[in-house]
Amino acid sequence: MSTPFRPVIFRPLPRPLPPFPNETLESYCQRLAHANRIPAERLHTPSRWLAHDDDSVTALLRRLTILTGLSRETFWHALPELRWSHEHGMSPLGRSLPPVVAMRLRRRWACRRCTATRTPGQHVMTWIPIDTHACLQNRLWIGEAVAVTREQVDLAQMPGTLWAQRRHHRLVRRHGERVTAECFRTGGALWKLFAAHHYTLVPDALGQGLAKPRGPYLSWGPQLYAAAYPAAVTMMSLVASPAWRSLLAESMFPSDVERFMKEFTRRLPPNHPAYVTNLPALPSKTGAVIRRVTQILRETKAA
Repeated sequence: MSTPFRPVIFRPLPRPLPPFPNETLESYCQRLAHANRIPAERLHTPSRWLAHDDDSVTALLRRLTILTGLSRETFWHALPELRWSHEHGMSPLGRSLPPVVAMRLRRRWACRRCTATRTPGQHVMTWIPIDTHACLQNRLWIGEAVAVTREQVDLAQMPGTLWAQRRHHRLVRRHGERVTAECFRTGGALWKLFAAHHYTLVPDALGQGLAKPRGPYLSWGPQLYAAAYPAAVTMMSLVASPAWRSLLAESMFPSDVERFMKEFTRRLPPNHPAYVTNLPALPSKTGAVIRRVTQILRETKAA
């Protein structure tokens, strides 16, 4: 005997949740489903009678407004993926992102103290600009190596990291997002290479026992990333400077190299004379990084 026909139309959920600003669509659907104790897939196909094969932005907005009772404007402004999908003609449920978005934003856990006032007991995954690594309001590290929200390091004892975050924002306003993003990525990798050889270690890392002065390797976790962030921003400012980029990208004369070495040791002085032995490879490696940045910027302007 077949099952009797029982049409079921979806209706508002008992516990609607407003989205967090710049929250990912997947994070919001998981939070909404968890609050109402239903599978997350039910939000995309809430009816056993009507098939919902339409994954367009309009259809998704219609379902969310019915399920939560919130306005379309609320979701449109809080969930960036809806706007990107509408602008680029993509499905909001897809995994791919527009190239422009992928270069500017990253998926990261929102500051746990910011979410505690809006979504108590829930963790929120948001779209955060690539130049944001610390929450200045609550003094928490939300950048690299943070796998879960409890790993967000308290920066109350690291004022240099908060200062570096403000400086990073100033460099973005001065040189632009594209320049600073590439300089931070390549310059940060260069800084990490020299830090692995213990060329210099910030006092915060040594004072808090995050690194051993004479150990062979560094264990890069959230605390060490936060402690080394000021030096990485200093390296980025050196690579992003148009004067040094033009000097080292066009020529590598001994006089230019000597000028650069003096400027480098002035901004990032070694904390032990023995570490200066790692410096001979610095000009060639830095020159290669600067030439790569210059080439990428030229290709970007030509495109």
